[in-house]
Amino acid sequence: MARRKWTEEDKQYLRDNYQKMTNKELAEHFGLTPGGIGYQLKRLDLKRNRKWTAEKDNYLRNSYAKIINKDLARELGTTVCAIEKRLGTLKLRRLKKMDSRQRKIP
Repeated sequence: MARRKWTEEDKQYLRDNYQKMTNKELAEHFGLTPGGIGYQLKRLDLKRNRKWTAEKDNYLRNSYAKIINKDLARELGTTVCAIEKRLGTLKLRRLKKMDSRQRKIP
């Protein structure tokens, strides 16, 4: 994929929307890869501050043993990596590894 010249309008669009849209959605808008969007966000020093609420923490505590991380991420509007990190922070561990055929959200 060819390099893209970022206009001031493009950069402003990122500033206005990076908290509301995922890198994948932004990539589709600009016709780029999510990695390319991530690189530009970093260059502009734009960081997402998505804080975990007590409500989301409680949902994780009540659901992590029954629902795979992919489905937890979809439910909470975050990434699988963020779910894994938060489970570690909360010291929540599964006794055995689940696969995608087990314990999905209906």
